[in-house]
Amino acid sequence: MAGIEQLEALVEQLIERAFGSLFPVPIHWSDLIRDIAQAMEDKCLTIGSQLVFPDRYRVVLHPADWKALEGNQEELLSGLYQCLHRIAREAGGRFVVPPSILLQLEPRVSPGRAEVHAFWSDDAGASGFAMRATGRWLDETRPADPTR
Repeated sequence: MAGIEQLEALVEQLIERAFGSLFPVPIHWSDLIRDIAQAMEDKCLTIGSQLVFPDRYRVVLHPADWKALEGNQEELLSGLYQCLHRIAREAGGRFVVPPSILLQLEPRVSPGRAEVHAFWSDDAGASGFAMRATGRWLDETRPADPTR
């Protein structure tokens, strides 16, 4: 797919500028953003000549990683949401409806690692409670299921 190199360069720029000081060790923020970009790319469609990206994203983190972000959690959510928009714009694509992010905390995910799943609205099935920002959720109430 054309633009892979552009996406990778954009992700690196976003990482350096927006997330360099956000994540304490052990979580690797660069991997998280790359995983989001990869999920976007894997599920995108070409309609006419334009890329269209999925609008639902589930990011699954180990609870210890979420706790390590204490004080930066809202900033992380905002930054991830902005990343979605920026990556789509830079790739020449768009979202049909505004995207949303569901954060799930799951002990089975290794600390320092994350799982990112992209879905279209009909496939999202996202539940969770609003976290003071439209389009972003944190769900600590159920285990992650990558098939939902």
